[in-house]
Amino acid sequence: MDKTNYRSSMMLETVFLTILTSTLPVTAILGKAFFPLWIWLIYFTFPGTYATQPAVTTQTFGHKYGGTIYGFLFTSDIINNLLVGVLSKAVLDAGGWVGFFLVLACFSVFAFGITCVFPSSPHLVSASVPRPVVTKVEAEEALVIKDTREVQNLDEDIL
Repeated sequence: MDKTNYRSSMMLETVFLTILTSTLPVTAILGKAFFPLWIWLIYFTFPGTYATQPAVTTQTFGHKYGGTIYGFLFTSDIINNLLVGVLSKAVLDAGGWVGFFLVLACFSVFAFGITCVFPSSPHLVSASVPRPVVTKVEAEEALVIKDTREVQNLDEDIL
């Protein structure tokens, strides 16, 4: 993170999302202009998660595993969307829109709690954990194509 750390920025984001989501039903009282404003603020806030996740995942798990774990994070969105689709009607029937938005706000509070226990600088914590050592030669060998047949196969795959 450039100006701050991950935990500070995510705590700020989850507080804003919790407030905005839990007060969304209040926009019915405030007037028509406030509902789109709240939606705009919510959509302005939550992409911060997607902006910070790649860097923090790599800091926490290293370059070797960071990309794979980041892929799992995005795969979890599939399960999340299926759960929302299945559970939304039951939550709406039980609590109406107010209950629905309060349930969503509870997930933001849960995310806030998890963020509180996450290290503020994950790269400093993960630096103390031994990682597999990759030498310069091993890294170069992974990037260099040794056989011209491999290049021909790549060209054929592209065409």
